[in-house]
Amino acid sequence: MSSLTPIQREEVSLAVADLQYLRHDWDATIEDDTLRRGSVALRLLMVDDTLGRAWRSVGLTKEPRIKTVDLDSGISGFEKAKIEYAQSAGGRFGGLRMGPPLFVVGQLTEKEEVLLRQPNLFGEPRSFGLSEYLASTAIVVRGAEVTRREVIQYVANKKGGAHLDDRRDSSKKREVAFLALDSIPEKAKIAGKHPVYFELLSIGQTTAGAEDIGVFLVHAKKCLAE
Repeated sequence: MSSLTPIQREEVSLAVADLQYLRHDWDATIEDDTLRRGSVALRLLMVDDTLGRAWRSVGLTKEPRIKTVDLDSGISGFEKAKIEYAQSAGGRFGGLRMGPPLFVVGQLTEKEEVLLRQPNLFGEPRSFGLSEYLASTAIVVRGAEVTRREVIQYVANKKGGAHLDDRRDSSKKREVAFLALDSIPEKAKIAGKHPVYFELLSIGQTTAGAEDIGVFLVHAKKCLAE
């Protein structure tokens, strides 16, 4: 391929640096404050699409794929109003790797009862394209669905990653998602972390550890060396 333009070179360099940061620093000992600060790097990579543009700049086609839990598929057999809480999770912290928690309320149908008894309700990890991955459900709070993109935006834009902002506009879908995340009790924990921060950690670890990201890093380093 032709050499990178100056802006392409800068984006590829940023993507490589931020992915290596996620790979090395977002480990099983990371603190919530570090995750909060790092949410800006994750937002730049994924929400602002630096990763997607860098991927194409080094000559790779389509978009990177990320293999992880498909929460939407796992909860599809339950009435949405009965889902008190669900989360895709999948990250590792403090020696634990957590699968998806699911809490349902109300009178369950026979089919729902059977589903709850399945030992592997969420099945095998699914391969998502990057844009589909960001649009997929990460957390459900009392029937309100929150996407992976919204988890990143919440921490970066509202909880002090880049901005601290308690304003919410319930007429906007994204803000409704933020209100749902606000409602998760501070004392709630998954593997010792607040669920929102554990989900952010899971997104960062899953993305940085994806096979396609390894492919990208190899191509990117070759292009940057030209």
